[in-house]
Amino acid sequence: MPFFRHRQEGGSLLGFNSGDTVYYRLLSETARVTAEIMSASDSEVVLRAAEEPKKEIRQGAYLVISTTDGDIYTEVEAVDGKVLRLRRIWGEKREYFRVDDVFPVQCSKIAPDQVRRRAQVFSGYGADLPEETELPDQGENPMLWKMLTDINAKLSIILQHLQLEKEGCVKAEHRHVNLSASGIRFVMHEPVSLGDAVEMKLLLPTQPPVGVLTHGEIVRVRDLGNHEYEVGVHFADMDDDVRDEIIQYALKRQRDLIRNLRQQSGNDG
Repeated sequence: MPFFRHRQEGGSLLGFNSGDTVYYRLLSETARVTAEIMSASDSEVVLRAAEEPKKEIRQGAYLVISTTDGDIYTEVEAVDGKVLRLRRIWGEKREYFRVDDVFPVQCSKIAPDQVRRRAQVFSGYGADLPEETELPDQGENPMLWKMLTDINAKLSIILQHLQLEKEGCVKAEHRHVNLSASGIRFVMHEPVSLGDAVEMKLLLPTQPPVGVLTHGEIVRVRDLGNHEYEVGVHFADMDDDVRDEIIQYALKRQRDLIRNLRQQSGNDG
């Protein structure tokens, strides 16, 4: 018996109706795949893909379902042939997660008429290194080939580090942050007002680290005294690749925190 159950009443939940055609994609990719809604509830969506899912689409992977009302972010619970059972974790109209962390953040006000740089992602250390090294052609010295490969890898790491350092990500102040898919909260030392536009550079502590340049609007300010201000920033002018990078990090961070709590509960018991 398949693991899914059809919704007999055929009603609409999450903006879906059984039989609707939607598109999905891996969070880290742009290529979309056509699928049919088999069933939907407040927490779960079951799709039948038009083609066999890629091997990367497995339990724990993050998929984005595109609808006329916006994007729905989900986590794969099970795959059975072309049938995907997905757990809804976040939608554009409502936040489903916020995570606390500490990482480098650089934030500065920008004038309303100031030309803004395009939001972008900076590669982390070793982000572009190949997972496997191709074997040399016959006649090549294997030891020399390995030495040259190692040198190339180290140069790549150095260049990527210099890129992050040039952007100010590496030496930015470490801040306690509360991060979500739509905004971030932290303490800064520069006075700001509601509605101020800011440019931010975040160094997400992934493996490898990833730098993010994005913009936002101050939507909350609380004077803490001693020249400290707790601010809430709503992300703005964010490209899909930048948003996906932040969402992917926040989801992974949330999963790590939940796992750590479960481990601690087990040890306490």
